[in-house]
Amino acid sequence: MNQFIIGTSACLWYYECNTDTKGRGTVCRAFCYAFRYHLGSVAFGSMLIAICQMMRLMFEYYRQKMGSAEKTPIVKVLLILTGWLLWLMEHCVKFISKLAYIQVALTSDHFCTAAWNGFTLMIKNAARYGFGNAIGCVFMTFGCLAIGALTGAGAYFFIGNYP
Repeated sequence: MNQFIIGTSACLWYYECNTDTKGRGTVCRAFCYAFRYHLGSVAFGSMLIAICQMMRLMFEYYRQKMGSAEKTPIVKVLLILTGWLLWLMEHCVKFISKLAYIQVALTSDHFCTAAWNGFTLMIKNAARYGFGNAIGCVFMTFGCLAIGALTGAGAYFFIGNYP
């Protein structure tokens, strides 16, 4: 729901910023849209993520039960590979669901149609997406460093001047 409301708020603000409303009330309207029109799409995406997490949980339980048994190197490699593939599947489903929520907010399509449209849009613009992601990582790194430095300097001056 969080991803959908953020995506809907951004879409509403982008398309209505220059109108009479100046983009006010976008979060409240996003809540209304989510619960009135798109609750099924959000629930379906959440169900897919929950199924993937349940599969991982069952596999981890099975792997923990196998811990007492004697494992050959092949079994160890297969367990590690299967765990990694399940982790990858869960993260792919989360990523595609995020894209689908944004597409649902933009076009009001159903979840599956929006997921396909979001995936194809991302594939068509992979270079732009990668460049934007790299720039975002650089800004996040500098932002974290700046916040840490300012917090440390503020604490140093506060403690140094505190009687």
